[in-house]
Amino acid sequence: MIPRSKHLIAGTLVSFGVAALLWQPAPASAAFSLQSLLGGITQSVSSLFAARQSPELSPAQIAAQELAARKDTVSRVFDLTLAEQRNLSDQLNQLQNLSPSESAMRDRLSSLLAENQASFTQIRARLDTAATADEVKQLAEDFKNWRTAVYDSKLEKIVAFAFVYQENSVLSTAESRASKVAEDIAVRPLGDAKDAANAAVGHARSDIQRAEDLHQQARTLLMIALNTSLSTTTLASAANDATVQRNIADAKLLTQQSYGFVADAYQIFIQLSAKLMR
Repeated sequence: MIPRSKHLIAGTLVSFGVAALLWQPAPASAAFSLQSLLGGITQSVSSLFAARQSPELSPAQIAAQELAARKDTVSRVFDLTLAEQRNLSDQLNQLQNLSPSESAMRDRLSSLLAENQASFTQIRARLDTAATADEVKQLAEDFKNWRTAVYDSKLEKIVAFAFVYQENSVLSTAESRASKVAEDIAVRPLGDAKDAANAAVGHARSDIQRAEDLHQQARTLLMIALNTSLSTTTLASAANDATVQRNIADAKLLTQQSYGFVADAYQIFIQLSAKLMR
């Protein structure tokens, strides 16, 4: 049976809308920070659970400990959101090989993150001055609603943009690898096996080209979706929202398929490298 405190921890993350953070790709540099924050949340929620269950404490002591534990929990979940935002900003800044219009879109998405600063400042101030458990509960509810109404929409766009455009460097590296393998084949005395090796490189390059074609389709769809979503002249409507959501989903699916062809190409490179080293 899962301990009640574990259910409480999971429920806390879900209630704030940050549980999805655990399944989002993050750079290695951010992984330790996120895990440390999650460990702190676990401690805070466990302290809250312990305070409620302690028979030695008076009602006033329980209330005081519950207030402290709740404030600490909200503070750590808030810090998790800040870490998430820093991670997203880093991912945007690290994107390479963008066209001028794509660079401009990255800047627009970065500005969406910058807009959150006023809300973060207000949330922190309310948390610092909260004097009762009810105030903290209300702040937690307001924070959750803000994430749902404002933050999550930005998050979806930025995560999709980073996911699609991170493949730029992946494809560039794959193309370089194909050229290097072809050069190795050209200078090695492979005899009758050379034709088969060159054919394999040709197949890998075909896979890379298919990946690039899918990647370009994904880029086009995503830019259409983001321009529509972020345009100040576009009237909000259910039809527009549905089209944007569909285009973002299709762009991510095309990118996944594109990565599949890159993986196929690398499988060929691995097999060829093993033969070339014999």
